[in-house]
Amino acid sequence: MALARSSGLMQDVHLMVSNPDEHFEAFAKAGAKHLTFHIEVRHGASALDMIKRIHDLGCTAGVCLNPATPVEALGSRWRRRHDSGDERGAGVHGAGVHAGGAGEGEVSAARVGGASAAGD
Repeated sequence: MALARSSGLMQDVHLMVSNPDEHFEAFAKAGAKHLTFHIEVRHGASALDMIKRIHDLGCTAGVCLNPATPVEALGSRWRRRHDSGDERGAGVHGAGVHAGGAGEGEVSAARVGGASAAGD
């Protein structure tokens, strides 16, 4: 990534592809410092296993959920790590639009990830 070399800024890559795990290494080698993937395209791998792969490449990790994806999709292992204070996980992002569609409208800020903005 020429941007990484010329800007000196941290490169945050949001992989909106159907096979993000196939691109982790290439983006890390190109200078990315943070990689985010969509939980909906794990193809059987656990989110925590994918995060570990990203960490093993020397990057921080993020997981993004499409608007209709419930937080429970992160899985019980994620919840146990969070509840125990384990900080090695990743940031979680709620998408404002459905990934993959062209020209989609924004999702109401009141509903992202199956929970309301009020936190219920």
